[in-house]
Amino acid sequence: MTDRHLAARIEQIASPRMPAFSRIAAELVDIDSPTSDAAAVRNVQDVLRRELADIGADVELTDTPNGPFLAAQLGPRGRGRVLLVGHADTVFPQGAAAGRPYREDGGIAYGPGVSDMKGCIAMCLETPRALRETLGDGGGEAWLLISPDEEVGSPYGGPLIEQRLTRALASLVLEAGRQDGSIVRSRQGFGTAVFQVEGRAAHAGVEPEKGINAIVETGRLIERVLAAARNIPGVRVSPGVVQGGVRPNVVPPEARLECDIRASDAGAAAQLLEALRQIAAAPTLPGARIAFHGGLHVPVWPDDGSNARLLNLYQEGAAALGAEVDAVRTGGGSDGNRTAAFGVPTLDGLGPIGGLDHSPDEFLDLTSVAPRAALLGYLVARLLNN
Repeated sequence: MTDRHLAARIEQIASPRMPAFSRIAAELVDIDSPTSDAAAVRNVQDVLRRELADIGADVELTDTPNGPFLAAQLGPRGRGRVLLVGHADTVFPQGAAAGRPYREDGGIAYGPGVSDMKGCIAMCLETPRALRETLGDGGGEAWLLISPDEEVGSPYGGPLIEQRLTRALASLVLEAGRQDGSIVRSRQGFGTAVFQVEGRAAHAGVEPEKGINAIVETGRLIERVLAAARNIPGVRVSPGVVQGGVRPNVVPPEARLECDIRASDAGAAAQLLEALRQIAAAPTLPGARIAFHGGLHVPVWPDDGSNARLLNLYQEGAAALGAEVDAVRTGGGSDGNRTAAFGVPTLDGLGPIGGLDHSPDEFLDLTSVAPRAALLGYLVARLLNN
């Protein structure tokens, strides 16, 4: 079967199954599954287990404190394995789906987590079916791995993914494609920087001079942290959480600042962390103290060309369908950072086209589902049969 016929055949299989895709996507989106809600994540994984069993996959659930990790073997054992990597958790709290249930309007699907990444998982369920109809049971093996806690860096799901990297030919991550159709070839590493500021309480009206205002110190700390980041190429710092104070008439004795940190390479990350440690060691208010801890908990995925063959194969499939697909570097992290760090060739953004993730307007382009399913199936087929 030629490249063109293979890609076209997989798309022909996926296209008539759009009603099934919509049914599964709606069921997944309408289940709230915030990270760390183990019971809610289990509800999502149970739906996936049911659907995967229906297509003959061998499914295993491993319990973690953040909910079960799902591993599904999509075909017989072979010489090498291709990993399809996704996650069941979202950033949205309980009640989000009730307020904004799954809906389709003008070829676009909406709902909490529809792009990141429940619609992407629903698309992926067509891959083993398409492969079976086009290739039979020959070649290597494919696995679907669904983490319960990717939105916080996969502290439990990540090590379980790593256990399955032996003999891995590729890691194909199912995050949504960019709005222009691009896929992802590398990502920044990310983590958290935490500053605990200690001041001294005092009566704000009678003797404020006897206090040390931890909130004032924290405000200055934010400005210093942002200034330091501007001087280091390839890093970004975003203050995300500020907590402090007791009540208005008390000079605040303590405050806490949490920042999201991103870095394009390990050297830049080390430089940033050293700059933050130096800032913490030099409070601006006499008597104040600042404790700092932090670092990258998801490693940098470098743009080193290790996935060039994967990208070429994917673009060959796109060309066979009359399309062009670019590959970009992005600041958001994923489990692809982890698999790339272990030396496994990795591509990301292989789900349908979506956008506005983590917002009330998150969406998925339904017209992209069948062609992106075809391209994913094409890539898996080429990898397992070469």
